[in-house]
Parts: sequence; C-alpha cells; structure tokens
Amino acid sequence: MVNETGKNLERALSPESLGIDSKAVTQFLDYCEKEGVELHSFMLLRHSKVAAEAWRKPFLASAPHTMFSFSKSVVSTAIGFAIDEGLVALDTKVYTLFPEYVPVKKKKWADLLTVEQLLTMTSGKKSSLLLKTEKPGWVPIYLKTKFKHKPGKKFEYVTENSFMLAAI
Repeated sequence: MVNETGKNLERALSPESLGIDSKAVTQFLDYCEKEGVELHSFMLLRHSKVAAEAWRKPFLASAPHTMFSFSKSVVSTAIGFAIDEGLVALDTKVYTLFPEYVPVKKKKWADLLTVEQLLTMTSGKKSSLLLKTEKPGWVPIYLKTKFKHKPGKKFEYVTENSFMLAAI
C-alpha cells in the first residue's frame, strides 16, 4: 500500500512502537474470527505507519483484490468532511448541486432528492447496472433517469447513488 505521496507505507517495528497494544490487535482479529466476520485482509495504520497487517488464506498482499463496496465507505466519509466544512448538508437537494444538468422537463420528485437519500440508498432512482460511468456524461444520465419510488420511502441498492456522491 502507498501513502498520499505515492511511496510505500513505512512499517513500524511493532504495534507498541506506535502506542498500540499487540494483545488488543490479536483480540480484535480473534473476535472477528469468532463472530464470522470475513476479513480477507487487515491493515492498521497509525501516524502514517503500518502498525499491524494480516491476510487470510488464500488472499495475499501481492495479489489484486476486488473491494466491491469499499468505495461507498470512502465516498460517505468524504461527504462527512464536506458536511463538516459546510459545503453541503444532509438535506441539500441533489439537483441544485448540478444546475447545468437539470433536465428541461422537470422530473417527478426531482425536487425531493437529497444527499441523505443518496447515502442511505433511498433515492428512489431506477438502477441501471450497466451504466458506463467511466465515460463522460454519466451525471446528467443519472439526473435524467426516472424515479422508481418517491425519494426517502424505500431502500434499494443503487450503485449510481454512490457515483453521484463522488460527483458531489
């Protein structure tokens, strides 16, 4: 793993050298095992150094690993920072953040969609799993997509909600 400068992360001599009790790390990993938490890998950082790391067989540090929904954790954390800095709020209306993409024909419920509903997967948007998000123009495509449900009323896992949070 690399740090923000692109360099490999420095490994500490021990967790204790960074003020972390090794027994606590072991207890955490034992607890995860006992409770059936499927950790494929684990890395504990403190003061920009790796305090502890482990991989569960058959996973290896050297092998690429699909992380699926990890990006949702990163994006939601970034939104938390944006909220803390006063840039957006949970009740911020999504369509107001992208005035250049608001459809000419007003979408039913468009004025209700909030940042919180994107975070909680209650946007009400139709899912388009094959959306080509690596190409330009996916933000207006999302905003033009019809609503399946009234925002805030029903949980439905829609990956594009996280894409929109990233755009925000």
